[in-house]
Amino acid sequence: MKNYILKTTLIVAAFTALTFTSCKRDTWDANDTTTTEDQSLADATENDIFKLGDDAVSNGNVTLKNGDVETLAGSCATVTIDSGSNPKKATIDFGTANCMGNDGKNRRGKIIITHTGKWYAVGSVMTITTQDFYVNDNKIEVTKTVTCSAPLTWTIEVKNGKITIANNGGTITWSTSRTRKMTAGSNTPFILSDDKYEITGSASGTNRSAIAYTMNITTPLTVDFSCLKSRVTKGVITFTVSGKADRSIDFGNGTCDDEAVVTVGKNSKTIVLKR
Repeated sequence: MKNYILKTTLIVAAFTALTFTSCKRDTWDANDTTTTEDQSLADATENDIFKLGDDAVSNGNVTLKNGDVETLAGSCATVTIDSGSNPKKATIDFGTANCMGNDGKNRRGKIIITHTGKWYAVGSVMTITTQDFYVNDNKIEVTKTVTCSAPLTWTIEVKNGKITIANNGGTITWSTSRTRKMTAGSNTPFILSDDKYEITGSASGTNRSAIAYTMNITTPLTVDFSCLKSRVTKGVITFTVSGKADRSIDFGNGTCDDEAVVTVGKNSKTIVLKR
């Protein structure tokens, strides 16, 4: 069955777009991009963890998907399923030494998943927690909960997430609350190109320089898998950063293109989105 949980890159692409924008270079300093880069890293990290957890629960392993497709973990981890527990539990163990996956990332430690049923069944809950878990020597401490709150609708909560950057690079903290609703494509379970989603929600935290920020999806994001360029085609994300001008990214009116308008303070610029 089609994976109704939205893929990793979509929200990350929105954050990344903000990190590569400049209206006038002399209006920027390091903290103009650090906050969005750190939120992007946090979002990508938690979504990778979810993908691993979903593979473990769906396939009983994180090495192959559907028997023949290699996952991002490669051969780096073993999965233990405790089907007798209530809720059911799976443990992904990468061991105590770094192992590089198919995505080029080194991992060690454990990811623990509990789930109450199929994640597309209304009322089901999947909770994913890390234990002594590192990615590229960054320590990841996070608990992510995905709840199927209504048909084709999921709420995603992360509370008190923390990434301790290797080599004394600082600490990122964040919490998120999002809702993802599938608005088209549910009747074609093996076709991805007709899928559409609506995303709402917010995040808050501190970047590696200990500067506080908040992020809000002020106009719901539309994600359209039929688009060959940027799949985020509509909506507005706004950042408020302590001591800095507010910044936002407007993805437009739903047209399949790779452009967005970034505004920092009173300055705006049209940019090309990375995918």
